[in-house]
Amino acid sequence: MTHTRGCATCAAASCTCFAGPRTRPQHASAHHGARSPPHRYVLCRPEDSLKVAPPRALDRGRGTQYSGRLDPLDPRDQQRARDCGLELFATVLEPGQTILAPMGWWHYAVSLTPSLTLMCNFWDHANVHGLHDTFYLQVARAIDRTRREARTSPKPGNAVPPVAEVSPSEPIRTLTPPLTYLAAHKPFVFVREAPSTAAPMLGILRTAQPFLAGAVQGGWLRSAEPFDKGRYGWALEDGSSLGGLGRLMIRAQGPGGLPTLAPPGQVASTLKPKRGSFQESDVE
Repeated sequence: MTHTRGCATCAAASCTCFAGPRTRPQHASAHHGARSPPHRYVLCRPEDSLKVAPPRALDRGRGTQYSGRLDPLDPRDQQRARDCGLELFATVLEPGQTILAPMGWWHYAVSLTPSLTLMCNFWDHANVHGLHDTFYLQVARAIDRTRREARTSPKPGNAVPPVAEVSPSEPIRTLTPPLTYLAAHKPFVFVREAPSTAAPMLGILRTAQPFLAGAVQGGWLRSAEPFDKGRYGWALEDGSSLGGLGRLMIRAQGPGGLPTLAPPGQVASTLKPKRGSFQESDVE
């Protein structure tokens, strides 16, 4: 059961009630609080995410950014954590106690007795953008899943989504130094595992979000650094071949033509406003 509430002068909260005993998989979220009797709670730092969920263990079908595969109660996983230098922080919440986990910290929870657990995610002006990012990420995953199903199992009378991809023979041009681009499309731009709109989705870029490109191949930009869980991401620069979406990514320019981060408002003001409800065709 989930309930959301908030007011103008305090933080809003989305609370979920679990009936235990129940194990909550390791994941990371916005500001998070939990209260239950008694309850084992394990956390690790955001920078240790690769040690928690290595690429080989990610679930592409259900998304990858917040799911993990480390079981802190499994002796084999405990040994793996020690071998890779993963530092775990653990405690037991007693009746009446509350724990607050900072945004981005991975956490694992298990009820030690049959009980009801109240879990709350909090947001206010300081982290509301993270809530928006989570919403759009869920929308993007739903759209990506729908399009993938339409390609693999087309239904009579339904159009098959077009695919923009690079020929394997297309050379990759390295950008030295890397160049900063900005997402120039509303509400987001997909970042994929390979230069193809049919490739698995790694994440999204919100409008005006910077993207440091280290290489270009056939109209696709490859991230200069790993984008998600050690994997490099690809963003399509122009979406004209996908139903006239137009420019998806734009080069950030500064004095002397050097790449820099342009003010988000300046980028957003160049985009055509959209009216009405959000449509699937509005994105790549």
